[in-house]
Amino acid sequence: MTVDQVVLRVSESISLFIVLPYLAIFIVGFLLGIFKGHTIGLSFAFLLVLSIYFGIELLPVSLLSLGIYNFGSLISTKWLGKDAGIANFALSLSVVSFPFMVIPTLKHFFELQSNSLYSSYILVYVIIFIFAVSTLWKLQSTEWKAVSLRVSEYKGIVDRDANVLTYVILCILACILNYTLVPVLNYDDLATHYYIQNQFSLGNLPSFDVSIHVWAVSQWLFDLYYGFFDYFFIGKGRTIVNGLMFLGISFISFIILRRKFSANISLLVILVGVSSPLVILALTTSQTELVTLFIAISITYLWIDWKKGNFFASIPVFAFAVAIKPSNAVIFILPFLMFIFRYLRQSGLKEIFMLKNLCVIVFSVFLAFYPYFFAYYHAGNPFFPLFNSLFAAPFYPASDFFNTTYTGNFGFTAFWGLLFETSRFLESSNGVIGFQLALLPILLVGLLLNMRTNFYLATFVGSIFLGGLMLFYSQQYARYIMPTLYLIPLLSVLCLRGKFVNLVIQTLSPFIIFFNIVFAPGVIWYLNEWNNTSGLSSVYQYKYRDSKESIARVNEYLNALPGKVNPVYPHNKPYAANIEDGFVYLNWYNQYNQNKYLRGALGILELIDEKKITHIITNSHSSQDVFYVAKTHGVLVYQDANYNVYEIGASSSSLTISNEISVGSPSRVNDTTFNVDKDNFYVLEYDLDSQIRNLEVKIKLKCGENGLWKNYIEFDRYTNFTNHLTINECNVSDGWVNIEYILIPPKGTKHLRLFLQPMIGQFTVKLEEIIIQ
Repeated sequence: MTVDQVVLRVSESISLFIVLPYLAIFIVGFLLGIFKGHTIGLSFAFLLVLSIYFGIELLPVSLLSLGIYNFGSLISTKWLGKDAGIANFALSLSVVSFPFMVIPTLKHFFELQSNSLYSSYILVYVIIFIFAVSTLWKLQSTEWKAVSLRVSEYKGIVDRDANVLTYVILCILACILNYTLVPVLNYDDLATHYYIQNQFSLGNLPSFDVSIHVWAVSQWLFDLYYGFFDYFFIGKGRTIVNGLMFLGISFISFIILRRKFSANISLLVILVGVSSPLVILALTTSQTELVTLFIAISITYLWIDWKKGNFFASIPVFAFAVAIKPSNAVIFILPFLMFIFRYLRQSGLKEIFMLKNLCVIVFSVFLAFYPYFFAYYHAGNPFFPLFNSLFAAPFYPASDFFNTTYTGNFGFTAFWGLLFETSRFLESSNGVIGFQLALLPILLVGLLLNMRTNFYLATFVGSIFLGGLMLFYSQQYARYIMPTLYLIPLLSVLCLRGKFVNLVIQTLSPFIIFFNIVFAPGVIWYLNEWNNTSGLSSVYQYKYRDSKESIARVNEYLNALPGKVNPVYPHNKPYAANIEDGFVYLNWYNQYNQNKYLRGALGILELIDEKKITHIITNSHSSQDVFYVAKTHGVLVYQDANYNVYEIGASSSSLTISNEISVGSPSRVNDTTFNVDKDNFYVLEYDLDSQIRNLEVKIKLKCGENGLWKNYIEFDRYTNFTNHLTINECNVSDGWVNIEYILIPPKGTKHLRLFLQPMIGQFTVKLEEIIIQ
């Protein structure tokens, strides 16, 4: 890369990262802190950022968070004998998983109606009742004088320790928090996770039908938590939950580090961890790595703030981690054994056999294994579709699911590869693992040298490292080890001593944070070109979502149709995320459907008849057989930027399109008449020279009286950046309307798309001229 390219890359990454309103808030907060005290300044900045981030939902979000904490406090105090402190959040989420996992599965054990109306709403009311009762108990039992003393103590510490660096670090943390506003665009979210969340918020519990979706009984539990919040905050459940987990991870980490380091050193170490592109990636998805990290840091707090009762408080949390995802058992098995060893060394076996402690163990075993017992009962394989060569369950081949893309890379060279050849270990650009990994050998050596002086903490960190190493050995996929990569640097510095450690943190942290931020946009494709400086409201979220992945609009169109729909999704993009009715996948997510698909047009027609398919969605990657069936047995009823929707057996309308000139190298020019309705786009695509500075576009359009239409120009299909949009009304009953405009494409534009969409009426369109300068 040239110097200019490096400068451009850095400036674009930083501009993508910084949220200007947050920057302004912390500047005002710092000025307020100078004159009125940093307790007031930081409180002002913190509350204002949260108010902007959550919007009008801040109060109900706060009440729900308070209910979660109070339920954990009730359990740890009344059942386990000692309040678990900040770990109450993880304990509460773990115990409340009992109704979340049992109620949705009861209908399958007792053969109840599969889709009882409002069934998920009953679960919502049960959970809210639990949180409300816990909050009333907490209010009644709190000693408010002690709280007042702690607040005064906190004020003295903050006013003494805070300075300009404190505000800078907190501002950067707030900017990272803003990544949770990325709309639902991740592949797994669009194909699997968000569908469960969406159905829950609509009143439906999971169907667990592996004949429809191969992952139906796998990793579904935490999707219901997202759905629970989505019920209250429509469309924002994932954003709010991920935001709360990020705040929880940061706060618990701060409490742990503050035992040894100053506030600013603690915040620097936290920022090194959360600035990792892998953590930022976790903030944008519904995948399990973020909640795994939240559980892991909560367990770490219980280990460091060791009390005898912490062992029994940790057991349900460990169980919850295993229930969420089977690979978590690999990460947490050694730390769990460390908890057992430490407890037995201190207390022996006697208290384990007390009735309440036996109840904790039995309950935790139930939590950990119930999802896998249900999967075995329902699908014939507790880990379906994994390890199916052993269980030979139907609806998936009797072979092991294995991603060969990320295997065979384990070895000493993997350390270098993770840092600089990350694309071998993740679907991303290189350099996105987090540059704190470069310190791993030094930190591990430091742990060994300090083993005697800090035995318990050093061995606990070692157990986390070995757990992550075992998981990475089984599959060299970088995303899975994100929790381990966050915890090791954070906990390792606690084992090291001396002023030299502080100096190293202060010297190296800014460089690591800087490079993490620069490489963060490359962690996954959909973070590129995100205008994060304005993404504070849902308006910008939806605008970004629509410009990036138009399948969401396709689903909204299908949801608006009368009656039930059951569409076929493209083989390469099974994105039924926000569909409200049924769906059919043709890829390996449904082995039966895939086999029909591979048989060609005849198999697809049989599938249409068997599944009562109403629509077929196609895109540029759809096979010729799918195109043939869609066009010969259906009518094009909707056309978006990337997708066509054909209704099986629908009546047609028509729109005459004529294209009279050709500019550049058209990749799609259709000058014939085809059947559409008012929701269709007509698309012209052209390849352009990268040196183009402006375009003069002239269009002629013939329409009926009171016709309404819109058009827009889009540059570079792989960034899908919309640059020009107009909506026009045609009041001329006869004759042509001339439309002209001049466009200035972004630097380096290589592709142009022109969209014409009738909204009311029928039109004849002519592209008169495109003048390129």
